[in-house]
Amino acid sequence: DLYLASSIHQGGNAKGTVLTRNNSSDTAAIGKQIHHQKDLRVLTFKSDTIDRTDALPYSPDPNVNKGDEVAILNRGQIIRGTVVRMPAGNDHHYYLRTTKTFPANGMSGSPVFSQRLGTVIGVLQTANNKSDANIGGFEILQMP
Repeated sequence: DLYLASSIHQGGNAKGTVLTRNNSSDTAAIGKQIHHQKDLRVLTFKSDTIDRTDALPYSPDPNVNKGDEVAILNRGQIIRGTVVRMPAGNDHHYYLRTTKTFPANGMSGSPVFSQRLGTVIGVLQTANNKSDANIGGFEILQMP
């Protein structure tokens, strides 16, 4: 099965909503929610234009460490960074620092990919600046 992970604060995740991939004719009709976390949900979807060749690998229970090299994948970009802070107190985010600044506005929901594990480990949810960010916060994806 193929799934779509997304930040809840983005909205647009209601069953039957049709999403369009940026700069393409690819669409996906949202199905049912199969997993829920603090600000992240995983949904089923149906698509005539998106298939297994578009899917990113995922492994349950990713082991994320400070110093891990990661990448935010968005709009054909690979934004490289390093995990610099683990969740602490009431803050459930892991934080990464990028080598170059990036325009974070609208990037919530982008997958965060671990170079070491070769899999998606989380979903971008926050950044330190909308137009010139170098710190991004992500929620780790812990789907059974």
